[in-house]
Amino acid sequence: MNILVPVVAVSPLRQRLIDEMDIRRFGRETQRNYIRDVGRFATFLGRSPDTATAEEVRCFQVEQCE
Repeated sequence: MNILVPVVAVSPLRQRLIDEMDIRRFGRETQRNYIRDVGRFATFLGRSPDTATAEEVRCFQVEQCE
């Protein structure tokens, strides 16, 4: 019996983040947390995180502290 596993497309930015964390030997839980947090940042911005300005990063950090 063959079990089909759905393939989920991964954006180049997300793949780069995963590759960099693998190179640095981050644990799986740490990687999961980082990816979750980047997703939160993308939601905050309403667009891809690689387009963020320094001021937008700062605003996000302030919001996370509140």
